Amino acid sequence: MSFSPTLWQKFVSYFSEISVEKTGSELNPYLEVVLVGGKLMLNSLNGNYSFGGLHTAFQKTFKKLHIRQRNIQKVLILGFGARSVASILTNEYGLDCKITGIERDEKVIALAKKYFSVAENSNLHIIIAEVAEYIDTLHENYDLIIVDVYEDIIVPACCETIQFLQNLNENLAPNGMLVFNKFVFDGDSLASAFQLEKKFINIFTNTFTIKLRGIYSNWMLVATKD
Repeated sequence: MSFSPTLWQKFVSYFSEISVEKTGSELNPYLEVVLVGGKLMLNSLNGNYSFGGLHTAFQKTFKKLHIRQRNIQKVLILGFGARSVASILTNEYGLDCKITGIERDEKVIALAKKYFSVAENSNLHIIIAEVAEYIDTLHENYDLIIVDVYEDIIVPACCETIQFLQNLNENLAPNGMLVFNKFVFDGDSLASAFQLEKKFINIFTNTFTIKLRGIYSNWMLVATKD
């Protein structure tokens, strides 16, 4: 049974963040479930993994991309986290789609099941695997592929290689869409984002970048097979 905060905890959380559980794993030394504004979030040491700023970034992106108007039946989420992106698609947009979520950290999935009502069913299948290794052997088409793979606030180098992007392209269905979340927070990450953008242009026929502004910036690199 998933955790449910009390009414008092929800009330207090509007004035002060409440730490619900601090833990970690070999892959993520720091993981914390917090209650903010009546909502649970999963954070790493320096960033949000689910249902915080990340959730807002994908909400804005999907709105700009008119996701509701696309014919999405099969979804692949690389970096599943605690179901944040999946919840936008199914709960907020009401899409009746089959979702495969790839997450390398079993501890993240354990927290997702404990606090965020994540349960596998006929429309949701979760696989514990290294994302780059998994996609390297995948031979299946998806209407929507989301890449949201992070080590704290850094995208692992293996997920920005030409081979990785080519594998994504091969698994993208006709009329499909790929959305790759790249967090830009300093000069090095900005340079890395520009390099990733160049790779997208060289590999994908139709590509553009949505830059969500704030104190920092989420670059959503988008590729389509329309």
